Amino acid sequence: MSVRLSFLGVVAIAMWMVSPPALAQFGGGGGMGGLGMGQMPTGFSYQLREPDSAVAQDARDAMDAAVELPTGELPLNELPDKIFEATGVPVLIDQRGLQIAEVEASATLNISRSEQPLRTILREALEPLNLQAIVEEEGLLVTIDPTALSRSGKPTSQWVNINDADARRLAKQLEQVTSLTFFDEPLDQVLRTIAADNQLTLILDVRALEDVGLAPDEPVTIDLKNVRLRTALTLMLDKADLAFINQGEFLRITTQEAAEEQLLTRIYWLDGIGTADSDRLVETLQTSVYPDSWEVLGGMSTIATLDMQHRKALIVSTTTEAHHQIETTLGVLRDNHFGSDARYDRVEIPAAGGLGGGGFGGGGGGMGGGGMGGGGGGMGGGGFF
Repeated sequence: MSVRLSFLGVVAIAMWMVSPPALAQFGGGGGMGGLGMGQMPTGFSYQLREPDSAVAQDARDAMDAAVELPTGELPLNELPDKIFEATGVPVLIDQRGLQIAEVEASATLNISRSEQPLRTILREALEPLNLQAIVEEEGLLVTIDPTALSRSGKPTSQWVNINDADARRLAKQLEQVTSLTFFDEPLDQVLRTIAADNQLTLILDVRALEDVGLAPDEPVTIDLKNVRLRTALTLMLDKADLAFINQGEFLRITTQEAAEEQLLTRIYWLDGIGTADSDRLVETLQTSVYPDSWEVLGGMSTIATLDMQHRKALIVSTTTEAHHQIETTLGVLRDNHFGSDARYDRVEIPAAGGLGGGGFGGGGGGMGGGGMGGGGGGMGGGGFF
């Protein structure tokens, strides 16, 4: 549209220059309004939908009401009936949640007080079992408490492209204490000795070594006493620009270049960390864990946030060593956070203000005797929404 208006303007000026007497009989036309840009949305925000059924509202009211429950020991599977008798609110037990928390349906609760808000009674009774009660459309649901679970030593991450159980077992072996003493011994023989002494499988990526001009019998000299196997391997392999990859069932010994191309993907649950701002956490990890390795700075590693209904997570694809540092960092944050996880409100980001341009003013009055009066003012700017 802007091109067309510009063209018409040029034509009008040219006609006035060629034959001003003819044009003098008419007043200037009305101005064209500017095409203003109205408020532009900055993006879409997904809001967490709270249960809004009548039963859910009754459950919320019951959680804040003082109720009378029998004190003492109570089997978990009898809790729904007791709460229903006291409040009229139905209670469901999440069987899959019990499996994850490794809790039997017949587990014993200890109700130490009564005539207190129901949410207080339930938190004291359920938290020792890493459980909690939440409001759902159908009433109250007894399910896992991710924050309590994360502090009880249960896994807070999940490997995606390797077997999770095998990878955890291998990572545990890397934490055992060992000693290495080798002097100018071939690399492949050194790896055989380490594998035998520590009951694990090491596979040397010969093709990757040959690609960078290294041989399986590269001489190795190292003398370490009473260090973790992970530390010993890292120090030994770094000297030759080599690295190891946790493949679940075995460790692959390869070049650092090859390790940076064979990324492992892992989901990290953020329960118990205390931060509500996942984006800020991503920035922290990208600036503290191998900064040059991330895609934002030209590397190959990636990290993304995931907001689920009751949990937040990070999905990370990076090297074995970077994963170890991320796990350590998140563990330190979790160990030093106390109380419940941060609660926050989702706030709409204001849209940008409109940029509306004014119209071109009307032309002057007609020249000469029969000229018509000047046209009116310009049209106001319209908005795009």
